Amino acid sequence: MRDDLERLWDILEAIKKIEQHYTQKIIEADELAQFGLLHLLQIIGEATNHLSKELREKYPQVSWREIIGLRNFVVRQYFQVDWEIISNIIQKELPVLKLQIQQIINEVNK
Repeated sequence: MRDDLERLWDILEAIKKIEQHYTQKIIEADELAQFGLLHLLQIIGEATNHLSKELREKYPQVSWREIIGLRNFVVRQYFQVDWEIISNIIQKELPVLKLQIQQIINEVNK
């Protein structure tokens, strides 16, 4: 079974892939890229959902519930995804989440 640290690394790696491969132009123009992006967001949400309750409670500044909620929405309602909202999440919220996850990993590794 994967532990919290491995799941945190899963989240961080998915964020890095999004940063490396996705631009607004690609998202708007490439349907296959859209599916790849949604898959990476699902990975982030799934890894978050399987983090221990103790870890999530220790770091309440992270929007754990919203991350899991986005994953659930993407999985169940993928034909109704609003790409403007997804773009906003990528541009504004993922950089914050990346920093938070990096800080948590550093603390867990101590």
